Amino acid sequence: MRIAVIAWGSLAWQFAQPGREKLLVVGDTERFPGKEACSSFQPGGPSLPLEFSRVSLDGRLTLVLDADAAPQSTLYATHKSDNLKDAISNLERREMPISSRTHDEEPTPFQKKAIGYVDITHNKHQCQSKQLCTIIQNWCRENNYDAAIWWDAPSNFVDKKGVE
Repeated sequence: MRIAVIAWGSLAWQFAQPGREKLLVVGDTERFPGKEACSSFQPGGPSLPLEFSRVSLDGRLTLVLDADAAPQSTLYATHKSDNLKDAISNLERREMPISSRTHDEEPTPFQKKAIGYVDITHNKHQCQSKQLCTIIQNWCRENNYDAAIWWDAPSNFVDKKGVE
């Protein structure tokens, strides 16, 4: 299975961060052995509605999918795994490194929905909206991917800041 990682913001440019699991995408080390590992995200991902409308745990305003936003360009890379469950788990550990949850505990409702995916081979998906799923499914077909994963955390700006 060929899996795309769709990205915007820090996921693409902070490919490897201290204290976070490295996102396992095909990168420049495969193309240029001996060079320092860096991301192989490239332009051409699907146009998606993105807005700075999520307040992160450390208080930063971050870019997330937001149905009220205008479509923006995204980036994409190919995940090294051909197993969708493993790719989702890798992205989950990259994006949610701070967790008190042990391996025996059930994930929270947020954790269960924070990683979006489409699997066009098995007609499965987890997305914020049907429209978003359709956009990404079509992009996968046009770009010869069997599946795609992305950070799908919802906007929380109004809840955190009390203003719209």
